[in-house]
Amino acid sequence: MAHYITRKSLITGQTMYYAGDLRWVESFSDRKIYDTELEATDRISPTTRRIGDKDVSNANGAFKNATVIDE
Repeated sequence: MAHYITRKSLITGQTMYYAGDLRWVESFSDRKIYDTELEATDRISPTTRRIGDKDVSNANGAFKNATVIDE
């Protein structure tokens, strides 16, 4: 089963597809395909990193409202 990442454009409200390399495209055929749901979910999940003695959360801005779709 294949998976891809999608979200709505903040400007136009149009459906956007993640194409890799932090690029979003409008073309369905240009979307990046993930082999497993876990790979796609890991890409959109926020991360926390340790900087010095503090944990800093990365809200993963470009993926904040993204969802993983199963094909």
